[in-house]
Amino acid sequence: MAELFGELLGQPRAVALLEAALRQRRVAPAYLFAGPDGVGRRLAALRFLEGLLAGAQGPGDPALRRRLAQGNHPDLLWVEPTYSHQGKLVPASQAQAEGVNRRTPPQLRLEQIREISRFLARRPVEARGAMVVLEAAEAMAEAAANALLKTLEEPGDGLLILISAAPDQLLSTIRSRCQQIPFRRLEPPLLRQVLERQENPHDTAAGEGDPPELLELAAGSPGALLEHRRQWRALPDGLAERLVALPAD
Repeated sequence: MAELFGELLGQPRAVALLEAALRQRRVAPAYLFAGPDGVGRRLAALRFLEGLLAGAQGPGDPALRRRLAQGNHPDLLWVEPTYSHQGKLVPASQAQAEGVNRRTPPQLRLEQIREISRFLARRPVEARGAMVVLEAAEAMAEAAANALLKTLEEPGDGLLILISAAPDQLLSTIRSRCQQIPFRRLEPPLLRQVLERQENPHDTAAGEGDPPELLELAAGSPGALLEHRRQWRALPDGLAERLVALPAD
């Protein structure tokens, strides 16, 4: 079991709760993975689902891990906020590639929550029940939140995982129907260790080449630091150097 969450650094409380649920086979119908962006909530959700689905081969089956990561499992629905663009909903992760105007933040919409309800009610193909992961749950519109609450009141045999960086923005009735799994910001040594595992060789380790301001903005979140790096490198030529060289007064 320990190797299942071996890549999840700096989250002992979350790992202990998830391992206990898997070991005892006492899985709640709904979970709330609450904590900052970029500290491993998505990875934890994938490994938790892997633990639930692992058969005779046990956790670590490369084929199963790959299917989950790619969203190719028939009993898994992964939902993220969307933009409304030209009459269709475009997931936030695909917005830039499709040239979507991103002036307004993406939302989780009523039609997406209805899709979740239908998915959870269907008969599973391989798993014991349907599984849904809802990213950025705090991005729900009011109608969507009310619809989700109704789904949580009658969860059936399915499993719903909400991922949120701002759980206080969720309805208290939604939070009360989920088992909360807490995630915390990482200390600098763990932040460096996480970033050293990144595949992109151009991403330097935390503290090595990053302006101190970027590290401060990241506030212990590897994901946030990577995004700040991306924005920093996108500045016009010479602007970053001039900003670093600003006089103290």
